[in-house]
This record gives sequence, structure tokens and C-alpha cells, in this order.
Amino acid sequence: MNTKHWAAAALMAVTLAGSAGAATVTMTGDNVTIKYLNPDAATELTGYGFPVNVTVAPGTSDVVQDAFPGGPYFTVNMEPTSIVVTFLQNTVFGPPSPFDGIGITGITQHIYGLTQTATFSGIVSQVGQTILFNFAGSNVYAAGSTVTANLTLTPAPVPLPAGIMALLAALAGLGLVARRRAA
Repeated sequence: MNTKHWAAAALMAVTLAGSAGAATVTMTGDNVTIKYLNPDAATELTGYGFPVNVTVAPGTSDVVQDAFPGGPYFTVNMEPTSIVVTFLQNTVFGPPSPFDGIGITGITQHIYGLTQTATFSGIVSQVGQTILFNFAGSNVYAAGSTVTANLTLTPAPVPLPAGIMALLAALAGLGLVARRRAA
């Protein structure tokens, strides 16, 4: 391989390396709605600080809390790839109903994975693009305890258009070098 071929090969390598980096998809910037749902997941209970619209941002600038009498009982913190509910005092939800908790809508990315981190299992679920936290039952949520929904979102698309143009230019350069050499 001569110097011209090495130059073309180096250009192609740089092009491919430069176009391979894809950003992680997060909820940052999404305007989500947090609703309180009771006595079932289809019935919205208004008031007490809900519903509330939040723009997702890293950190605590988007933390909301309930306004139930005797509360607040919990906060909801929307993070780039998770939702964290933190209990502020020992809390038991009741009277018993099929659903007593929150629903979060407005997540614009496709959610293709969901895991829960908490003392009690089966609290977090997903219905389409809605994330549900169902606290119904006899569980006692201790002050300072958390329930976290960890979301796996659709990966960001690889930025191909600029990379393809540079790759085509490098291939055209190789073609010209080969053509001149053959002549």
C-alpha cells in the first residue's frame, strides 16, 4: 500500500470512529405528569398536590411532594433514567383498595425495560408508556425508605448522515487513486 492508500484508509478510519459515538437516551427535558390514582389505576384523585407537571432534570430541581393532611408523606424525584419515591414518615396506605399510588405519563422515549429497587416487591409496573407505583396493601413504608423504578429507554440513533458522506468521499478518493494508477 502506498502513501495515497494509507491516507485514504486513515480518512475512512477517522470517519468511522467519529460517527460511532451515540448519546445515552434519557428522560431529561421530558414534561411528565404525575397523577395520584385511587381506588384503581384508572381513577385519578385530584388535589393533595396532584396532578403535577414536571420537566425532568438531573438532581433535585424536579422533586415534588404530596400535600395530604398530616403529610407530606412522600416525594417523587424524576431522574434521567429512574423515578425515585422517598417516604418522609412511616406510612401505611389505606383503606385497602386495588390501587393506591401514582402514575407517571409523558415519557417520550420508548420504555423497553423496567426494574424495581425496594424492600417490597411488585410495587412498580408499566402499562404502555405509563409507569405505576401501587402502594396498596398493608406494607409499612419506613421514613427514609425509597422505591425506585429503573427505566431502560430506547437507545439513541447513531448519527450516520455525516459519517456516510465522509465515507463516500473516502471511497471516491480510493477510486480516483486506483483509476490514476491503472492509467
